[in-house]
This record gives sequence, structure tokens and C-alpha cells, in this order.
Amino acid sequence: TKIYIGNLDFSLNNNDLQRLFKKFVEIRSFNIPYNRNTNQSKGYGIVSLYNHIDAQKAITEMNGRQVVSRVIRVKFA
Repeated sequence: TKIYIGNLDFSLNNNDLQRLFKKFVEIRSFNIPYNRNTNQSKGYGIVSLYNHIDAQKAITEMNGRQVVSRVIRVKFA
């Protein structure tokens, strides 16, 4: 099950994303896309989890939470 994480601070990277979510759930994979020209984050990420229950838990725990300078949005992808 995949979840979308939006409004990420541009300074965050894949390792940061993993650290944020592994506190609550076991992660299958994760990715923050980057702009090829600037090598800057596009401000969102996708996390793949092992099941729907973990996805719901991650959404409940993380949606609306402030991370660095922004309040992130977390929902099913």
C-alpha cells in the first residue's frame, strides 16, 4: 500500500523520510523525486508499506504534523 507525503521541506531527502516514518511502521520502499536540473526535491514523496493497516497508521500519526518548516499532508496514494 502506498501513501503520498506532500508539502515536504525541500531540504529533506530519502533518509529523512525513512527516519520519519519508520518510528510508526515498517517501510517497504520510499522515494522523494528530484528535479534533474536543480537536484532539488520536488516537495513530495511516496512511501510503500506492507499493508493497509500500516498505511492508515502512518496517515493518522503523520498527517498535519510539522516537519522542519512545513506542515505535511499524508494520504493514500
